[in-house]
Parts: sequence; structure tokens; C-alpha cells
Amino acid sequence: MPNAELIIAEFDKLVVDRAPLDKILRECAQYACPEKSDFFSSTPGDSRPKHIIINEVIEAAGYFARGTQSNLMPTNMMWFRFNATDPKVAESTAVKEYFSACNTAYYFELINSNFLMEFYEAFEDAGWAGTMNVAIEEDEERTFRFTNYHISDYYVKEDFDKKIRTTFRRFERTAEQAIMEFPDGNLSKELTECAVSKKPEDRARKFEFIHVVRPRHDRKYNKETGEAYQDPMNLPWAEIYIEKKNKTIVREGGFHENPFTVGRVEKKAKQVYGHSPAMTCLRSAKILNKIWMTCLKAGEKQVDQPVMLNAAAYTKGLSPQFKQNPGSVNLYDGTQPNSAPQFQQQGNGIPISLELFDRTKGSVDNSFFVDMFAMIAELNKNNGRQRTAYEIQQLVAEKNAQIIPLVGRLLEELITPTLEKGWKMMERKEKFPPRPEELDGVDVNITYISPLALATRMVDVNVFFDYLQTIAPLAEINPGVVASRIDVDKAITTISNRMGVSTDFTFSSEEAADNREELAAQQQKQMESEQQLELAKSQNLNEKPQEGSAASAIGAMLGG
Repeated sequence: MPNAELIIAEFDKLVVDRAPLDKILRECAQYACPEKSDFFSSTPGDSRPKHIIINEVIEAAGYFARGTQSNLMPTNMMWFRFNATDPKVAESTAVKEYFSACNTAYYFELINSNFLMEFYEAFEDAGWAGTMNVAIEEDEERTFRFTNYHISDYYVKEDFDKKIRTTFRRFERTAEQAIMEFPDGNLSKELTECAVSKKPEDRARKFEFIHVVRPRHDRKYNKETGEAYQDPMNLPWAEIYIEKKNKTIVREGGFHENPFTVGRVEKKAKQVYGHSPAMTCLRSAKILNKIWMTCLKAGEKQVDQPVMLNAAAYTKGLSPQFKQNPGSVNLYDGTQPNSAPQFQQQGNGIPISLELFDRTKGSVDNSFFVDMFAMIAELNKNNGRQRTAYEIQQLVAEKNAQIIPLVGRLLEELITPTLEKGWKMMERKEKFPPRPEELDGVDVNITYISPLALATRMVDVNVFFDYLQTIAPLAEINPGVVASRIDVDKAITTISNRMGVSTDFTFSSEEAADNREELAAQQQKQMESEQQLELAKSQNLNEKPQEGSAASAIGAMLGG
């Protein structure tokens, strides 16, 4: 039986431990995504301090979110493909047809859900917070629904292997909302009384709840079959709802899979939460803001220059003021020498400031990979088509090779686990055709075929082709030795896998072996025919061919 007080104490410690990071996160949000910075404040609308006047970081973060989604999850193609982990099983015709139907059904379920919308918000959070939390839950109307949670709403714990499996989420509900959400829950007397109160302020009073999801370590198993019981209180992942103020457990349950998937853009040593591009360029963002404020002040002085007045030139009754409004009249004593007002000359430091601004902005843009995403978008626009994986890989190699580990972590920690959970939900709801017998005991994996994902996976393939170019001169000296060191079959299989080529378009290993044998037999037959013709040509046509000779055989074939 879980202990509410211990869970609350554990949650409070996580809140205290993350307090220094929350301060940084709010500052990053104020520069990169101000509409999400007020989550850290109790004052509504307190989203951005007045001294922050630049939008360059917001624009860079927007490029990052749009570029990541459009190149990892393009809407004009099926950007992932499930298949059997066993290559031989995957080559079966029945298995090919099964996964072709399943992938199509799954893809349309995703695009008809809120998947893309919630993941775009997650990529926005990736830019400034560095940590994303996307939940997937079964839905009565649709197969599943997705929810992206703001980082201020949840706290996480790492296990011994640095993986996040425990999530604490806090949320508030009015008394009326709590009764509706937990109709059979163990709600406190204080809350239930507020819910039925005749006073609107009592019914609208908010109560704080804690939602915990973590692995269940005390599962019960059937002694005869050895299988775990499948009731909600015995599923692999336990969930607990707690009313914090009154320290009562409201409801318990469970999940087949952890609904929360937490991903991190980049992870530093001894840190549980992710490191974002906004954190990387936070100092540059502050400098950029300061430079722009200086430029604005300098520009204002150039347009509305300070005026020097000779106070001694003014007679009594004349105020030493100078008006610069259109049509203004300024009086001064013309009898006094040098009495006319003069503009104070200003130094022209604006070009230097703008140059420094551009250099600092470049640092911010590099942190968000703006140059690469902007170049891809421009090429797509000019050519009227989506960039290929090879073209994007060249841009990645030339411009921002450091995005490769970022994409790899997004796929491994966030996207892959989420898609795997959705796949299992589709299976449980029988949205797929019956599994072929060949798949019994065979695991399923995912291949990504979106341009950016393929670009990261093609790195080793390009290294292989560079290797071939390097050893090409050696092949001219001794082609046999070079050919004996290269396994062409493995190279073709690896390249097709890296490029996400469908098995519908390629022969299996057994089929390829049969094709080689057939080709070798045809070549052997052709060679024998050519040899027989050469022998026939060497015979004296005036002499009768010898019995059993090639010429005799050809003559027999021709009826001579």
C-alpha cells in the first residue's frame, strides 16, 4: 500500500532540488518563448520583463521547432516504418504484406489524432527547456490521444541506468472539477463539502493534486502459468493520485506502458534534465538585447539630438527650453554673443554596434541550427520539392554536424518509445490484421525514413564510399585482393537498411543467391556455346567433322 506522506515528501524534495534550474528555465523562456514563461509565476500575464526588447531568440527558437518537425516528421510522406527485427522473417511475403497494412493503418491513425500538434509543442519546449514530456493515453473516440506537458507541471527521477521511469505531475482542480474527474475517488471531506456548497467561491476553490507514475515492483503472478495478473492494480506501471493538502490517496491504477515519455535535447554530466539551445546561448541573448538597446539609444540621439543653450543669453521671463516639434518657435536673446541654440555633436558608433549585433545574433542562430534549417527551407522553396536525405546529409556535414547526436537522442528517448506505445495500443484494440505465424516470438523495430533521420544514419555509409574512393588506386594494382576484402552483399543490405528502402523493392538473401546461380548458369552456357563456335570455325570445311567433335555437334543441330 503506497504511503501518501512519503510520496509527498519525495515530491517536495524534487521541487526543492530543481529550484535553481527553474530560475534558469524561466529566464530562457522569457527570451525564447515568452508565452510559456508565466507558468513559473503566480502573476497572470507576467511573461516577459520590459527590458527584453529583442525577438531574434524567439525567431531562432521558432526555426528550430519548425525545422525539427518538418524534417523529422514531414507531412507529405510516411516517415517511419515498422518491421520484424529478424531480416529473414522480414523477407517473407506474408510478413511484408502484414507490415505494409499495419504501417498504413498506424500512420493514418497518427495523422488523424493530435500527434503532430502536441509534438510541435514538444519541439518548442526542446528549444528553451531542453526537456520534453509527451504522454500517450488510450482514447474512447480515437485510438489514442497525446498531451505535451509544460516542464513546470512535472518532475522526474532517473534510475541506475540513467533512464527516466518515474514521473511526478502536479495539477490543480476546482472542487467541482475534482468530483467530476474522481467520482469514485477517496476525496477529502473538505473538498466534497466545497463541491456541494451553495457559495460559488467554495465550488471554485482549487485543490492541488499529485499524479505519480512509476514501475510496479510488487506484481502478482499466477503460480500455474507464471503469467502476471492483468487487473489494473497489477499492471507493469502503477499510477497514484494524491490530494496533497489532506495527504490522502484519491485513486490507484495502472498501465500496460508508461504513458509519459520524457526526452532530452542534450544531457550534461550529473544532470537529470536536458540542456537546451536557449541555455547554450543565454549569455549571447542577454548581450544581444543590451547591444540593441544601445543601438536604439544611439539612433534616437542621432535623430533627436541634445541641444546646448546659452543660459546667459536669456533675459528674465524667457525659459531656457528648446522645442523640436514641427512648427515650434524658440526664442532667444540675439544681442548676446553665441546665444543661438546649437545641437550637440554625436559620435557615430552605430555601425560598430550593428556589426557586433550581427556577430552575436550569429551565435544565437548557430545554437538553434537556424542556418541549416533556413537553407533546407529555401532549397525546398526554390526547387518545389522536399530535399532528399543525401542532400540534407551534405548540408548537415557542411553546416552543423553537431545536430546528429541531437537527432539521435530525440529519436531514441522521445519519438521511438512513443511510437512503440502507440503500436501496442493498436494491437490491443485489434486495429491490425492477424499476425502471420512467422512473427511468433519475433520482436518489432522501427526504421525512420524522414530526410533528417536518414541523414544521420547515412554517415557510416558515406564513410564507406570515401573508403572505396581511397582504395580505388590499389584496385588497379591488384583488383583480386581489394575485391576479396569487401563484402558486397553486406554493403548492399546495410545501405538499403540505412536508406529505409522497402523490402518490397529488393530480393531476399535466398532469392539473390538463386539469381546469382541462375546468372552463373546462363553465363556458363553462353561461354560453352562461344567455345563450340570457335572450335567449329577452326575445322576444315572440306573435311568431314570427326565423330563427337564440336563441329559434328553443330552440324547435327543444323540437320547437316
